[in-house]
Formats: sequence, C-alpha cells, structure tokens
Amino acid sequence: MGLLQVGASALKAATLQIQTTGNNVANATTPGYHRQVAMQEDNAYQRTGSGYVGMGVVVDTIQRRYNAFLEKAVGIGEASAAADKARFSQMSALENLFTDSESGLGSSMNDLRTALGDLVSSPADSATRTVVLNRAEALAQRLNALEGQLSRLGADNAQRMDAEVKALNSALGELARVNQQIGAADSEHLPNHLLDQRDQLISQINGYSRANAYFNDDQTVSLFTVTGEPMVLNGDASTFSLTKDAFNSGLPQLNLTTLGKEIAMDAAALGGGSIAGLIRFQGDDLASAQARLGQMAIAVGQVFNDVQANGVDGTGLAGKPMFSWADPQALSAATNLGNAELAVTVADPSVVEASDYLVVYDGSQFIAERKSDGKKTTLGAMPQTLDGLTIDLDSGTAQTGDRFLIRSASNFASTFKANLGSTSELAVGLAVTPQLGTTNAGSLAVAGFKVTDAGDANLTAPVTLVFDGAGNFDVVGPGTGNPTGVAYTAGTEINFNGWSMTVNGSPAAGDSITLGATAAPSADNRNARALYEAVDLAAVNGRSFGDAYADLVADVGTRAHQAKLADGQSSSLLATAKAARDSESGVNLDEEAARLLQFQQAYQAAAKLISTSQSMFSSILDAVN
Repeated sequence: MGLLQVGASALKAATLQIQTTGNNVANATTPGYHRQVAMQEDNAYQRTGSGYVGMGVVVDTIQRRYNAFLEKAVGIGEASAAADKARFSQMSALENLFTDSESGLGSSMNDLRTALGDLVSSPADSATRTVVLNRAEALAQRLNALEGQLSRLGADNAQRMDAEVKALNSALGELARVNQQIGAADSEHLPNHLLDQRDQLISQINGYSRANAYFNDDQTVSLFTVTGEPMVLNGDASTFSLTKDAFNSGLPQLNLTTLGKEIAMDAAALGGGSIAGLIRFQGDDLASAQARLGQMAIAVGQVFNDVQANGVDGTGLAGKPMFSWADPQALSAATNLGNAELAVTVADPSVVEASDYLVVYDGSQFIAERKSDGKKTTLGAMPQTLDGLTIDLDSGTAQTGDRFLIRSASNFASTFKANLGSTSELAVGLAVTPQLGTTNAGSLAVAGFKVTDAGDANLTAPVTLVFDGAGNFDVVGPGTGNPTGVAYTAGTEINFNGWSMTVNGSPAAGDSITLGATAAPSADNRNARALYEAVDLAAVNGRSFGDAYADLVADVGTRAHQAKLADGQSSSLLATAKAARDSESGVNLDEEAARLLQFQQAYQAAAKLISTSQSMFSSILDAVN
C-alpha cells in the first residue's frame, strides 16, 4: 500500500509540474506574467524496523519567480522613460514649427527689410509704400499665426494630459479592486494571478506618474507619490484631476484628491511618468518659446514705432505707430484673501525679459519671481520697474500669501498687429532739413542729422548757424536762446529744438547752415533709411531681431535634441532593467521545453511505479489464494 501511495504522490506531483510548465508556455507573451514553479518537498516518513521509509512527495505551493528589487528598478525606469518619451514627442512637434525657412518669421522680416530698401530708393512711390504696408501686415500676421500654433500645441498637450490623467485614475481604481481581491483570497497560498495583475497595474501607473510601492503582509500594496501623498491605500484609490490654474490664465493645473484634501501637483511632485513630461513641456519648453516670441514682437515693434515717431508722413504730420500690442496682464489668484489688484505697463521694451512673473505678498512687501530662471526681486514701495516693466498697486489691499501672475512676454505676440491703414501714413521723411549756405566758401558739410525729440514745439522753427572761420559759430532761431561764440570742432554733435546734427569740415568766415521745415516730406527718404536700418538694431535685450530669432530657433532645437537624447537614454536603461527582471521572472520557452520533457519522464516513471505496485499486489493475492 505504501508503494502505491508513493507512486500516486509522484504522479500527482508530475501532473502539477507539467500543468504549471504548460501554463508558463501559454503565458510566455502575456504582459506582466511571472514564471511559476511548483514547489515540491518529500512527504512524511514511515518508521519501520529497517528504518524510516519515504512516503512519496507533496507539492507545497505554486510559487512565482519574483524579485522586488528588480521590479522596483523597472518601475523607476518606466517612470523616467515615459516622462522623456512624452516630452520628446511634444518637443518634436514644437521644433517642426520653426524649421520652415520659407514661411517662417525670419522670412517675413527679410521681406519687410527688402520692401523698406525699395522705399529708401523710391519714398514717394505709392506702389512701393503699399508693399511696405503689406509686408508689415504679413509680419504681424506671421507672429499671430506662430503664436496661434504654439497655443494650439499647448491645447493639444492639455488634451493629451487629460487623457493620461483619466487612464491613471482608471489604473488606480483597478489596483484598489485587485487589493480587495488579494485581501479576500485564500491565505494559505498566494494568488499568483492576482499578484501578476497587481504588479502589472503598478507598472502601468508608473507610466503615468512615479509610484513608490509598499507591500503589506497580506500582499496588498500601498502606493505613494514621491512626495509621500497616498495614491492607493488598501481598497481606496485617490484621484487626479485637471482644472484651470488659480489665476484662470488658461493653463491646466493638476491636482490630487487624497484623504479628503486637494493638493496641487507639478512635474517634480510626480517624479516621472508621461504626465510629468507633459507638464514640463507645457510649463517650461512651450512657455519659453512663447515668451521669446513675445519678447521679439514688442522690442521690434517699438523700434519701428520710435523711428516712425521721429519722422513725418506725406502731409508733414508726425508719424503714427506702425505696430501695437496689448499691455501685460496682472492676474490675481482665486485663493487671495485680499482685494489688491496690480497694474503693469511696459516702460522699456528693449529690456523686457522672455518670461512671465509670479508676484507674492509676504505681509510687508511684494516679491517678484521671474519664471524663466527663478530669480526673485523684492519690489518694495510701489510703483517699481523690473526688467522693463512698471509694476504698481492699482487698487485694494493685499494680504499675506496673496499671489499674482504677470503675463508679460507671453502676452505680446498674440495681440501684435500692424496699425497703418494708408500709405501716406508711412513717415519716410524728417520734419527738419539742414541746408548749406549758397555762398559758403569753406569745406563745411553736414555728416549726419536726426530728430531726437519729435514733440519739441520748436522742432521746425527756422534756425541759422553762422561760422566766424575762427572756430566759433553763432545760433539764431526760436527756442535756441540765440547763443554766440559757440566753439566748433569738426565731428561734434550740435543739438537744438529736438534735432541733432553732426558737422564736418573747415568753415570759412560767414559760412552758414540753415535749418527749417522740410519742403516735400513725402519725397524725403531720410526716415525711410532709418526704418530700413531699424531691422538690424540691437533692440531685443541687446540683440538684433535676426539674432534673437536665431537664438529662439536654436533654443527650441537644443531642447528637442536634449529631449531626444534623454528619451534614448532612459529607454535604454528601461530595456536593461526589464532584461534583468525577465531573466529571473520571465518565461524562456527553451527552458520550459526541457522541463516539460523532464516532468513527462517523471510522470511516466510514476505511472510505471503504480503499475509495478499493482502487479506486486496481484501477485500477493494470487499467492494467498
């Protein structure tokens, strides 16, 4: 009877081994499946006069191959790889917006430059003036269009983020349900299929947001963010949501609702995952491109406006602004306890930074943080000027902790537009023209002339300079004060009545220069030349428009390249971590085939043992009968 029992136990064990191995083969490509092994041990022993005799074998449990350290490494790798992949995907789309040299912003500016060059040659030609206006309008439209494309990319990014958040919530809820099933399972043996589901869900969650897993004694899992906020506790799951940010600026804000409280989350708080990559793209990469674009728009627009203001149009009136844009926005947080409102205007467009600002009231003063680099500046008594912006307390009183978002550079490109509605409004000439005396005998010459204050009441008043040939000159004219014996040095600037003139040469006694209103301003090209030269002025925080645009394209390209490298590196590290895990937990079909052959032989031997036992038992019965 003992021999039959031994054979039966061996047959049963071999059957379980074959079934377990067959299940491994069947699930070789099942995501999240861990290889299972039937753990067997020898059965109880029977004491006899000849010693202890074995009573066969018993399968203790079906165990899955699992290494917590390797699984954790895979989870970290999945979070990093997902974040880098999501950012790289969006950066590729952003880079494509700036790679079209034919229809890009640089092409629009070159077209305007060419038209202004033609205007210098033909200032009175109506067709040439029309082309200039069309090119100015095209530049404004291209700025608007590019900003619109950036905004749509931001909207697409927000939609993708929303889809990822919903998928994350679904995975968290499913993990909570699996936790409940694991907790209710037979405590004698581990529910391997549920544990596989548990680990697969943890893997999915890491793809959206980095999750730190802590396994309880009953094999349920508790998940926490990298900052320690609960995501899953036993059978309860927290939820993520996307809302408008506190300033209602149109940017999405990610929140985590857990333990009855709502917590604002950013990329650092998530620690990884695709949602973190999308948040980083929205708040860093895309925001930088939009701010740089706005910085260029306002700086270049102001340069053209300044040149226009110094000139006169075809009717002799002061030139109107060529471009316009909206003032910066100062948005109050919905959580503010006070009723303070800030007002922001542009004081100097040439030094405006490519950034927005977060302003916080600490109870005694306002502190501004530049979002592009985190630099903080104490504003002190209002109004204050910061980076070309004048910030003032418009109304109300601030309370400690009140916050304000100043949308500066990001607000200019979308509202940028061309203003001139008529070709006659192009200020191609200057209001004042210097003329050498017709009887001059010396080598006196006007080397340069410009208007420095177009609003001077005596700008066009007639002024005469008479030189004595001994290094001095007298000035006669309204607004000048009629000074006499003014020392003359060749190359020195002479300034009166809102104009500046550089004179060279050696004047003879009685030589003169007379200044008065320009007779035919529509045919004068001096200010047209200044408009042409404005394209290359260092107006964008010390850089020309071309250099600033090249820097923008280079910055986007560099970020895209860095994102690509990070994606490749993190994907490679994830592949290495998965290979290490799969070498221990994965199914190798060649090894399983060898095990099947081994267990098949064990099964056949056990069957032979049972057959032998039956034959022996029959022989005993025959002998008794």
